[in-house]
Amino acid sequence: MISVLIVLQLGFTIYLLFELKNTLLETIEDLDSNLARALQGTIAEIVENGPDINPFQQLILEWVRNGPQSKVSEIIELPRDDNGQFKAE
Repeated sequence: MISVLIVLQLGFTIYLLFELKNTLLETIEDLDSNLARALQGTIAEIVENGPDINPFQQLILEWVRNGPQSKVSEIIELPRDDNGQFKAE
């Protein structure tokens, strides 16, 4: 008789754990989708209602997007006299 009660209790405990697992998985999925919607809404609001970018910030943003595209400049040597001063050409 006691072994039957132990088996029933064990079966009921396994059933409760299975139901708890399913409930937790559903809750986590709902939380994940709710969190994603909240983040999307917040980001959309910031983009739409965000502060205007001043020209300097826009210049930096364009420079970061395009990367530094500096051209290699030629080195021009200016003639100097014996005293080290530049000569007029």
